[in-house]
Amino acid sequence: MIRDADMVVLDVNSIRASDAPCSISPHGLYGEEFCKIVNYAGMSDKLSSLCLTGINPDRDINGRTSHIVAHALYYFIEGYLWRKRDFPQKDKSNYLKFTVLIEEQGDELVFYKSKKSDRWWVEVPCSQDSKYKYFNHYIVPCNYEDYQSAMEGEVPVRWLIAYNKMNL
Repeated sequence: MIRDADMVVLDVNSIRASDAPCSISPHGLYGEEFCKIVNYAGMSDKLSSLCLTGINPDRDINGRTSHIVAHALYYFIEGYLWRKRDFPQKDKSNYLKFTVLIEEQGDELVFYKSKKSDRWWVEVPCSQDSKYKYFNHYIVPCNYEDYQSAMEGEVPVRWLIAYNKMNL
């Protein structure tokens, strides 16, 4: 889901208090999991901003929460440097195109697989006006499993959500 995000907001309170003393919950993400999510956010070709909230210096014991946030920012920068810059927009010559017919609905799903990174996307049909309005959103990131389920006649949930968003 992060591959499709324009903006990501993460609250430090989502980290368990034993890892981040600023947090108010004994349950939550491990610090490593938080950093991994931020790393994936950095890899997103579409992401333009990241916001980390909930940092309370008065509750931070020995700067442990600050250290996790610093590590997360390091991993965000690392992710940014690892961006593939392969989001399929106008030129689709660097992609393999797969068309799947869903017989029950009569829909045709068009999948793209990057020759550069092996990442997958599915195109959501919409009007030309919507394609202009949703320029970065009518091609939705997905995975190979979504393609496989389409081959078995199931419409991927990501496709349905995007289709309903753009065509209602």
